[in-house]
Amino acid sequence: MNQDNTDNSIDIFSILREAFKIYRKWFSLLIALSLIYGILSEFIDFIFYPSLQQNVFTIAFLIQFIILCWVLIAFIDAISKIYQGNPVSFKEAILVPKNYYFLFLAVSFSEIFMSYIGLRLLIIPGIYLGTVFTFANFLVVLEKKNYLDSFEGSFNLVRGRFWNVLLFNLVLVTFFIMLLFLTQVLVLGNQAIAFRLAKVLSIAFMPFFIISQVGLYLRIKDVHGLRT
Repeated sequence: MNQDNTDNSIDIFSILREAFKIYRKWFSLLIALSLIYGILSEFIDFIFYPSLQQNVFTIAFLIQFIILCWVLIAFIDAISKIYQGNPVSFKEAILVPKNYYFLFLAVSFSEIFMSYIGLRLLIIPGIYLGTVFTFANFLVVLEKKNYLDSFEGSFNLVRGRFWNVLLFNLVLVTFFIMLLFLTQVLVLGNQAIAFRLAKVLSIAFMPFFIISQVGLYLRIKDVHGLRT
């Protein structure tokens, strides 16, 4: 049987529907992981953000990024096990990051830095780099890739599926922006309340975003015949 003639498509909304099912079924575990970042992030805000100095904002951002990477690893590993039908506990999930942390941190920072430079230059290079390296940090956890192989692996996965991945990312980002806009409408433009609601939405949306990305990764692996 020629696999290319069977189902070579990527149904974005099918992936999102499956992601929502997983989100609902594993809500307690996933939201607990997300709350770790949310609570610690709020604590960092409370300590650093009363100051208006730029270097203090930078330090606060870096600390939050360091915390976020730990939580993202926990998410990616736990969600990959869920997709495989394996049980996962909160304790197991939160301890996993120690195995990949510094490499994941380096890959994530490099990915953000390259995308940022690309956006600052001509916008399009930033969008391109952000798309082709969508899975770079995921591959550190999912396939135990090293620094360079994670970027090469992401590029190879996205190659031939660039527009699918870009559209998928745009759908997720657009959906989140619409939620943020809705909060502005509901609170009648009250910026203080809108800011707090945006943080709550970010905590709630983070698990769904990661589930969706892992689902897309698995679907692309299926299309390429690489899934084991």
